[in-house]
Amino acid sequence: MTFGKSDRLRERNVYDDSVCIWLGFFHVLYF
Repeated sequence: MTFGKSDRLRERNVYDDSVCIWLGFFHVLYF
């Protein structure tokens, strides 16, 4: 149970990191 929770949290962190990278990429493109 605990392992599954930590696994899900890690996936969420990776997703958040990719969103930050994309936001920074578009920020450079448009501004």
